[in-house]
Amino acid sequence: MFHHSRGGASHARASLLIATALTAALATVTGCSTGPAPRPGAAQSQARQEAAALAVLTDDATSLRQRWQLFGTQQVLVQQCMQRLGLRYLVTSTGPEPAAGVTTADTIGTATPPSYEITGPPVGAIDGVTAQDRYVSSLAPAARERYLAAYNGSDTRMGTLTLPSGAVSQYLTGGCEGQARTELYGSVRAAMEDTFVPQNVNGMFQNYLTTDRPYQSALGTWQRCMAQAGWQAGTPAAAIQAIRAQAAVGASPASLAGKQHSEAATDRRCDTASGLRGTLVDQRKLFLKRQPASTLARLNQIEQARQSALARTPTAA
Repeated sequence: MFHHSRGGASHARASLLIATALTAALATVTGCSTGPAPRPGAAQSQARQEAAALAVLTDDATSLRQRWQLFGTQQVLVQQCMQRLGLRYLVTSTGPEPAAGVTTADTIGTATPPSYEITGPPVGAIDGVTAQDRYVSSLAPAARERYLAAYNGSDTRMGTLTLPSGAVSQYLTGGCEGQARTELYGSVRAAMEDTFVPQNVNGMFQNYLTTDRPYQSALGTWQRCMAQAGWQAGTPAAAIQAIRAQAAVGASPASLAGKQHSEAATDRRCDTASGLRGTLVDQRKLFLKRQPASTLARLNQIEQARQSALARTPTAA
């Protein structure tokens, strides 16, 4: 999915590839309450909202599989739209469905042996360039311009999102890409909300963690444990990204498998010793408490839109 600024929309068209915590309203002082007790249903609704927000923000095996499913479906919808226009479109595949039980930056998985989800470049990519991009590059300039217009639509058809941090994102709304997003999510805007808003909130959360003492203490314990076993990872996310970078440049699958299973096993042991991911969950809940109610409501709307989109995919149960 693309993230456009108005000044960079024409450049972005050159590539087709990638894609509160539970609060009770009881205000108590010694011996009395300053207000009426909340209705039980309100507390349950708040808990559901918190769970939905956390699901949107958490990187785990479930979210990996959902993204894989949604990306694959959108690719097929784009292909069908382009074919109706008499144009060729080569679906980009990111490989097999992510396995259940993998360890992510946010969660310790249950797989045996312990495993990260490591993906290489898109299937058929050469030096990072997909077959689809190679095909588009092979077209004569005028034909390429017409092709990109069919895919992206007009540069003047732009949507705008103001993100929770205050940043503004713009995105193209037309063409077969826009039509595919609308078919999947109900609107292009809903699809872009699912892309940009969780990224934005998680970016704010990462900044919050830089000065959060409980998290920094747990992280320090985790780092020392990993270092004692020979792994110099700054964070779980950095450890996973380093292995993915090796996969992207064509490291042998056997070598990667051995390394990542060993590192994931050490990560699991060090996470138990440090309580790192449990602390991460706790601090994310505290962080959400401090966000405006509108942000929590927005994350809930995104979760609902995502589940509706998943129900429209061919692999939906």
